[in-house]
Amino acid sequence: MFDDHPLVSPRATSLFLQGATLALFAISTVILLVVDAGAVSTPAFLVGATLILAASAMLVLPGFDSPRYRPWMFAMPFLDVAGVAVLRFADGGATTSALLLLLALPAAWIGLTRKRAALLLFAPATLTVGTADVIRLQQGVLDEQGADAALMSAIVSPLVLVVAACIAYAIASVLSGRQDELGAEQRRRADATRDIERTRRLLDTVLDQLDVGVIVFSPAGEPILMNRVLRESPDLSADGRDP
Repeated sequence: MFDDHPLVSPRATSLFLQGATLALFAISTVILLVVDAGAVSTPAFLVGATLILAASAMLVLPGFDSPRYRPWMFAMPFLDVAGVAVLRFADGGATTSALLLLLALPAAWIGLTRKRAALLLFAPATLTVGTADVIRLQQGVLDEQGADAALMSAIVSPLVLVVAACIAYAIASVLSGRQDELGAEQRRRADATRDIERTRRLLDTVLDQLDVGVIVFSPAGEPILMNRVLRESPDLSADGRDP
């Protein structure tokens, strides 16, 4: 299941997508410090941030230099999902709702690997990001407008993440198929070139065994092949004409 040659290497996928996730999370944290500094100092936010940092720290692991995806590598995007799900408890999910957008990158990470098992596991994992909204709804602490927003967030956010992962999966599959087609075409051309060269060598060998001179011209009248008798002919060598 994890032995297929990927479209994008694990190192490249992790470096670009997880690196972008970490950078956006850092920027979001700075903005949140200005908007609601109290939320950043809560245990929930600190635990969530630790999970995201742990996912990013996996970038230094030499195992990501492998040409194929391994099961343990998928801990990275799942740690991101868990981190955002936990830190949303920092303020009950109100201010930190925007951080849900960060998970589009881990969703793309899952899709680009083209691993169906990972995609199937990712779908239920996305439900955790709406836990804070569900709890607030159950506690009845929201007004009607807030309750509607929390309900939409709890339903739409997981759906968007799953759709994003599926789209990335589909795009990667199409590109991978095209890549396979191009590779097959290159192999066919290489085989055809080798066949032509073998045929030409065989023809040269056969013509060289003849005792009469043989010359082959192109449609434009240019000589493209002559046998040994003509090549070794003194008259042809002297004036370049058929003796």
